[in-house]
Amino acid sequence: MSEPSMPVIAGRKSLPSEVKAGQTYAWCSCGRSASQPFCDGSHMGTGFEPVIYTAAADGIVKFCTCKHSALGAVCDGAHKRLPPEVVTPDGTFGGYLALPPGGKGPGLVIAQEIFGVNAAMRAACDLWASLGFVTFCPDLFWRLEPGVQLTDQTQAEWDRALALMNAFDQEKGLADLQAAVTFLRGHPACAASGKIGVLGYCLGGRMAFRMAASSDADAAVSYYGVGLESLLDEIPRQRAPLLIHIAQNDHFVPPAAQQAILDAATARSDISAYVYEGVDHAFARVGGVPYNAPAAQLAQQRSQEFLNRFLG
Repeated sequence: MSEPSMPVIAGRKSLPSEVKAGQTYAWCSCGRSASQPFCDGSHMGTGFEPVIYTAAADGIVKFCTCKHSALGAVCDGAHKRLPPEVVTPDGTFGGYLALPPGGKGPGLVIAQEIFGVNAAMRAACDLWASLGFVTFCPDLFWRLEPGVQLTDQTQAEWDRALALMNAFDQEKGLADLQAAVTFLRGHPACAASGKIGVLGYCLGGRMAFRMAASSDADAAVSYYGVGLESLLDEIPRQRAPLLIHIAQNDHFVPPAAQQAILDAATARSDISAYVYEGVDHAFARVGGVPYNAPAAQLAQQRSQEFLNRFLG
């Protein structure tokens, strides 16, 4: 696969003219220089990170910052938008798709944090894909600002992320997640299984909790979902088995709220809830400030067993 000719820009890193399998290339995750996708490192702002990707054996680069595939939709080198694309009555949105080593498996929709489909969410997709799932992280902020990619490293990014969360229409987000479930259910890589789960972090954890009651997903996993105590009336309507991970020191979920969630979870045999002692919100965000490897690994193990049971 050859890259199109690009103007030479002083100080910018560019890819070799030929993308070679197994070779590592640096692409930028800032998404701020769509017409010049090889970023010079300044990111035209702060807090963004270059992301390193390795070309697959088939020579396909999974991530490109061009304006047509800024979220990681596979780029053909001509920077034309390729699948995944999800079509809804309100418009079309994209996301990041990762396939398991065998190329096929049950589907898993990854519901994003408030920072968009950023490097952490793409890494989460790659992780779950490596465990055998066809993963897709849809761009839930596409109605507000397509292609958002923030981190938890600066106050400015936190302020922007919280503003997006507050402006986010959750009911439309649920519809978009259902569209993503339907998209995966019809994907050739999921055809043999036909089963689709939803797993979400932070804001996505709240959305995954709600998807257990409002979608046809086959299982749902909520990582440190925010505001779940206000959604407990949805539990009687729950359709899918649900796994909930709670951070003991979560400053967004105080002890009283945690207890209310745990008490409500006992009402159904198809809900499991675990509290992870001594860790804060986002303990499973690799590279994030609150990351805690032992807790993240335990939650991953429990999630994998849960998903294998209901999707495998």
